[in-house]
Amino acid sequence: MKDVLYICVKNPFCQRDVERMGIESLERIFDVRILDCTEWLMPMAFETRGRASVERANLHRVRSLNDFRQLIDKRRGGFAVDYVGQFSVAAVLLFHALKRNGTRIIIVDSGSYPSPDLALGRRSKIRKLIDSFRHGILLQMFKEKCVRWLLKVLPDQSPDYAFVAGKAWQGDPRFRSAANHIPAHSFDYEIYRACRSSTDVSVEPYAVYLDETIAGHEDNAELGLPEPASAERFYPALRQFFDRFEATTGLPVVIAAYPSANLEACNANFGGRKVLIGRTAELVRDSRFVFAHASTAISYAVLWRKPIGFLTSSEIRNGWYQPWIDAPRILLNAPLFDIDERFPEIPSDDWFRLEHDAYKRYEEWFIKGGDSPDVSLWERFAVLTQFGECRDVHAGVIT
Repeated sequence: MKDVLYICVKNPFCQRDVERMGIESLERIFDVRILDCTEWLMPMAFETRGRASVERANLHRVRSLNDFRQLIDKRRGGFAVDYVGQFSVAAVLLFHALKRNGTRIIIVDSGSYPSPDLALGRRSKIRKLIDSFRHGILLQMFKEKCVRWLLKVLPDQSPDYAFVAGKAWQGDPRFRSAANHIPAHSFDYEIYRACRSSTDVSVEPYAVYLDETIAGHEDNAELGLPEPASAERFYPALRQFFDRFEATTGLPVVIAAYPSANLEACNANFGGRKVLIGRTAELVRDSRFVFAHASTAISYAVLWRKPIGFLTSSEIRNGWYQPWIDAPRILLNAPLFDIDERFPEIPSDDWFRLEHDAYKRYEEWFIKGGDSPDVSLWERFAVLTQFGECRDVHAGVIT
């Protein structure tokens, strides 16, 4: 009999999740049960993302904590992959239910990204409070405090297994507290593996912009965060910046649209430039230069050693989002361009310089460490069936 494996998600489950979470590969190893907890944990996501767009026999909609408890098989503890995180009181209660059931919790370093504290240094509590008030995220900070308090009251929720990508997990208390660490790699590296050997490469040189729908991202609406920039100011300035870049370098800018972006809106926002959805990895692979803000997809620029430039604006600089742009920029020693300022006078060749040592360090810290085998991330899950009783080993490493 296969071990049961619960896939816990907080956003409407879609076909993209089937692919990026390796559902079909995992179904060959486990009795997979997908628990879509959107209606319970993140009902706002129905407004921002719509309802689940895929139907599967093993997909279950969870509307409450009681629903969740009923769907957990009391006779088989099994495993649960966490794509939820301890982001709210309700989410903490979800993990409490799993622990009480004897279900072993797995966390996956799916999109490791440098935190501002790691790259810029820790801020004092007073500084954090002042910044939260100034950036309009004081309520979010209060909610995080409530979660931390609840975690102290309830029994330990430390994960049993952590699939880690690189070394950065050592600075994350939740990953560090896992009983067992399994060297693996990020989701982006899994996609990189799939398309690195492709011979279908574009021959026309171009630069690529990693779109984040920065003036309308659903995460911000769902979490109550202010928008980093307004569409009315951001997109005209961005179009003008790209116009100057294209005139200077001779490279057209192609848009790697955010997966849930509206194609019609993208065409208007980016001035009729070529826009592609679902092709980010290939677009970065075949590009000569990458523009980004704070997307995890900068991993592709690192893996394919593409020069990268980070973009900001006067609105972004004065908000909560700027440190998230600065964090990878500093680690990669890459330039920062303010689209509201005068276009930089940079010789054409200087656009394409990069620091290989910085890129290598970033890859080892946030994407894939040298101790992980270059095999499919989902093949690595097979070790759970071999070491199913290792859960009492503190800080063990399963190779």
